[in-house]
Amino acid sequence: MKFMHLADAHLDSPFQGLSFLPSNEFNNIKQSTQKSFTKAIDTALDQKVDLVLIAGDTFDSVHPSPQSQLFFNREVKRLTDQEIQVVMILGNHDYLNPDEMILPQTSYFKLLGPDEQVETADFKTKSEFPYTVTGFSYQHNHIEVDKISEFPKRGDNFTIGLMHAGFKMRNGRGSTVRRILQDCQTASPSPGREILICSIFGIRTVYSTYSSVSLLAASASIPALRIASTA
Repeated sequence: MKFMHLADAHLDSPFQGLSFLPSNEFNNIKQSTQKSFTKAIDTALDQKVDLVLIAGDTFDSVHPSPQSQLFFNREVKRLTDQEIQVVMILGNHDYLNPDEMILPQTSYFKLLGPDEQVETADFKTKSEFPYTVTGFSYQHNHIEVDKISEFPKRGDNFTIGLMHAGFKMRNGRGSTVRRILQDCQTASPSPGREILICSIFGIRTVYSTYSSVSLLAASASIPALRIASTA
């Protein structure tokens, strides 16, 4: 199985700090998030991935424009039309009410844990390879409970944990990278059978392995795009 991890696209970002630029340059920058997202979808199609994981903050705020939502739907449809599974969670920027979102209506698109509860879903690739994805979506700007402890023990399938988390904030909100790695270490999964994919805001890129659990992390300031394989 080949899959892509994408996070922190921040569609509709206002780039307020760059508003001093000449209008044509500023408009080009404002369009950069959509251009980057389109390139990510192009890559997924070119690489013929089985699964695309979107780990939060697809939109920059809880008030994405209709144009931005329609754009997202068109791009995701390019994947689902090719029977590529898309699994998405909401982050601390785009913690929208799913009932108010324009979301793809197809079995090849899944929004995990829309009620901020950890949810598990089972899938199969075109070649009948079974796998499981577990995750949850934000419904508040901050989550102050230990969500990783709510992730269930994996079953027989290759299992992917998907989450969006924070890095050691002074007020104590969010999960720290250290805590996530410690939890992974104590989980002791079977080698090569379980992956935790996490978009971590507030830091740059992290890649680490504990007890055969891979933690793939993306910075909110640098949109992440990674392709991995179970082989």
